[in-house]
Amino acid sequence: MNMPIGWRAASSAGLCAIALLGAMAAFAQAVPANTQRPPDWPERASRASALQREKPRAVATAGVVTLFTEGPPNIVIANATVIGVDDDDGFGNDTVCLEAFDDFSTLVATQCYTVAVGATATLAFALTWNGPIGSVDPGIGLYLMDENTHAILGYVNPLTPAMTPAPFNVMAAPPAAVPALRRAALPLLLALLTLLAVWQNRLWRRGDPSAKHPARGGGQ
Repeated sequence: MNMPIGWRAASSAGLCAIALLGAMAAFAQAVPANTQRPPDWPERASRASALQREKPRAVATAGVVTLFTEGPPNIVIANATVIGVDDDDGFGNDTVCLEAFDDFSTLVATQCYTVAVGATATLAFALTWNGPIGSVDPGIGLYLMDENTHAILGYVNPLTPAMTPAPFNVMAAPPAAVPALRRAALPLLLALLTLLAVWQNRLWRRGDPSAKHPARGGGQ
């Protein structure tokens, strides 16, 4: 059967469109929107690019602030259960920090721990600093951070002495398979389009007698 040229073009365009839509859908799923941004996002965390926040990072499963007293000195006691995911230091450890922010996203105190990749650890934090608590916003903002990516693992904001004990708002872990899907999307698209072009060309040649028996030159 000799397929008309118009049908050939329409068929080829349709197959290419399906391939493109499939690749676009895969790529869209590979870059989920960051919809879990907490209030008063710290300046330090906002400096991390979207790409950095998509990298593997530690996961917090639970946490609670057990004490917050205004001094001097100001004291925060908290604990958090964290799973190590990314090798930050080259020795198989993931670094996690608890950071306290006052008015205008000012970092006033921080403490960091390392957690072995694949291990679950309960970390005990004790932050102290001097100086009055700012009055522009009530209390402070307390953030559990992944040191390498600056991703927020959990937070309490605002935190005032009257609120303790206060559980952390734990952030959902990013899907583990997403980065691999994103990297593979473009090569898969190119390979699929190449296979479609070869397959379509073979179909045309099978259905076109002139492709099998080219016209010979010469007189009548």
